Amino acid sequence: MTFAAMSFLNAGDTDSFDIESSVEAALPEIQEYSTKAMNQIGIPGLAVVVVYQDEIVLLKTAGTRKSGEDWPITEDTIFQFASLSKPMTSSVVAAAVDRKAVAFTDPVAMHDVPLQLSDSWLTKHVTLADLLSHRSGLPGHAGDYLEDLGFSVDAILKRVGQLEPEYPFRDGYAYTNFGFTAAGLAAANATGMTFAELAQETVFEPLGMANSSFLFTDYQNSEKKAHLHYRGADNSFQPLFVRDPDQQAPAGGLSTSILDYSRWMRMQLNEGSYEGDEIISPESLTETWRPHAQSKYDPETFRAGYYGLGWGVGRDPVLGLKLSHSGAFTLGTRTAVYLFPEADLGIAVATNSGSNGVPEAIALAFEDLVSKGEIQRDWITFTDQGFLAMESEFTEYEVDLSARPSSPTPAGAAEAYTGTYANDYFGPLTVSSEGESLAFSIGPEPKTFSLTHWNGDTFLFQPTGENSGGPGTVIFERTEDEPSSSVTIPYLNGDGMGTFIRE
Repeated sequence: MTFAAMSFLNAGDTDSFDIESSVEAALPEIQEYSTKAMNQIGIPGLAVVVVYQDEIVLLKTAGTRKSGEDWPITEDTIFQFASLSKPMTSSVVAAAVDRKAVAFTDPVAMHDVPLQLSDSWLTKHVTLADLLSHRSGLPGHAGDYLEDLGFSVDAILKRVGQLEPEYPFRDGYAYTNFGFTAAGLAAANATGMTFAELAQETVFEPLGMANSSFLFTDYQNSEKKAHLHYRGADNSFQPLFVRDPDQQAPAGGLSTSILDYSRWMRMQLNEGSYEGDEIISPESLTETWRPHAQSKYDPETFRAGYYGLGWGVGRDPVLGLKLSHSGAFTLGTRTAVYLFPEADLGIAVATNSGSNGVPEAIALAFEDLVSKGEIQRDWITFTDQGFLAMESEFTEYEVDLSARPSSPTPAGAAEAYTGTYANDYFGPLTVSSEGESLAFSIGPEPKTFSLTHWNGDTFLFQPTGENSGGPGTVIFERTEDEPSSSVTIPYLNGDGMGTFIRE
């Protein structure tokens, strides 16, 4: 097999035990564990599939597509798969490589993608492989807040070049949805199709994935869709939000059913073939499995992690090569996939719930059961707490409402704050008043947010969108009775771009 020549990993010790018996023994246990995870965390629904030796050996669905409704999840229920879009996209790009339309080593600038990086040399030389492996230098999640404010993908790709690189070109790793998206768009442009059309023609149709799409409207208009469920402060999951990921479709726009997804898993494990037909060449597909960037390193254990082209790449001591990815929309979905090509084995889990670790808990427990014979730790608690802690890093801007001074300093007159403030990255911000009430508007639509006084020249507002959490501050810089000279929004200041200067 092609992957056997990939010397970056030692082969798994798959000959020293009976894999078939181990998989067979693990299946009933992982069914029970899935039910336990679902009930313990309280998610409304999930779907689990295990493929082994080119067959579905487990397909479990449970719960409802929408909380409060008797709408059972089935094998054809359509979930938003979030960042599980990335390994799907890398296979779509691999199909375009087979057509000689594009190469992984092509600079994206060759294919009319408006991506701008921090200098002209980088803009001209950054390749599809650089962007598919998150090694371009772009800071983590560059452009995500622009998306929340309503900017188009072209506008976002042009603006991210204003951000300072997080590391030298090709000498680091930072997970970046819009960099990844640029690579997918380059492949589509090279074929003369939209990305959704390219995915449909090269992967979905050949695999018979009739319930799959990279267009949000296809998901939103489907009567089979699993609704998103947001996890509130009381840990309950409610269907409150809609997430339209079209602007970053190659990175997060996939919607599909667990049955459709199993066909793609089988194609991956068969190195590009499905039921006797070659969908993608082994050479192009397995290039996506090869490490292209070091994604992490633990100096205490001397263990490193790697990222391929749309795949996390690692090794299980028994099962060998391990390809994995997780997906999440905080607004209401979580997904995970683990493939073990040397063992011809894979598992995928989809839930219609945000902010939980259930998919990873099930996948990790299954890996334990097959390779070690028993579950090694309480993965349900471990992953749930871990993902909640990770998401909290994105909401450090949040204000503790109980911390407001008992006697706050009064605000100035409304006209001290109203006006337009300039910012090259986010565009202008306009503060307006209606009586004593203040609000600010921002973005191309624009979006308008009400301001509530907090203390002195500091106000509160409630962000919206995928990256939002609780209320954050809006801080005006003002001297005595003079109008404010600038305003800073910590929610938008992760890359140091959150200050707006009065025009």
